[in-house]
Amino acid sequence: TAPVFIYIPPFGELRGGAWVVVDPVINHQGVVTMYADSTARGGILEPSGVVEIKFRKDDLNKCMEHNHPELKADDSKAKRNELLPIYRDAARLFADLHDTPGRMKAVGCITEVVPWKDSRRVFKQKLTRKLKELDLARALSPASSPANAADAIAEGIAALKATLPDGVYGDDAAFLAWAEKEEARIVESSQQKKVEKAVQAALGRSNGTNLEQLCQELIQQGGNDVLSAMQKALGKK
Repeated sequence: TAPVFIYIPPFGELRGGAWVVVDPVINHQGVVTMYADSTARGGILEPSGVVEIKFRKDDLNKCMEHNHPELKADDSKAKRNELLPIYRDAARLFADLHDTPGRMKAVGCITEVVPWKDSRRVFKQKLTRKLKELDLARALSPASSPANAADAIAEGIAALKATLPDGVYGDDAAFLAWAEKEEARIVESSQQKKVEKAVQAALGRSNGTNLEQLCQELIQQGGNDVLSAMQKALGKK
């Protein structure tokens, strides 16, 4: 229910169990997001570990024989030993390409590549935007119990996305500009709907009896909006 940004700094690497702990995939509400500098690397295994599993000596020998048919001869052992380190380095480089920020973004492991020199400005804007988004999501959420806070946020974000113009949600600056204009209207409209729902539920329970208790209950839930909501609900009845 609160934003968390994970940033892999210049020449930094996120590997193994550390990656599993902070992987945004474990967060289903989109609150945890990961970013990386253009020189960073990330993945469960280091390239050398991937090579040990995916490019064993037999695999490298097959690759060498494919490129150098003469190695199939019985007296090619010296040539193989000469080429093996070169092919192993090429395999390690190939594995490393899967851990680059560009590749991590392409497969959805990170949200965006953020250069170190721009990180302070970018994350300030992203934090401002995410806090505003969560505030609006809470306002639009129909649930308020702490037990289902995460689900309430998810429902609120879905409702928020439904009200946004095309292309606004993915643009931090455009979202903040839109929220500045629409926040008051959204909060007021959402509050009114919640009060009306509370009035309908209370009237359904009361069946016309114990009106004093009913009014006190409604005032606690809706404050100054109770009168208009009650009039609307009674008018429908």
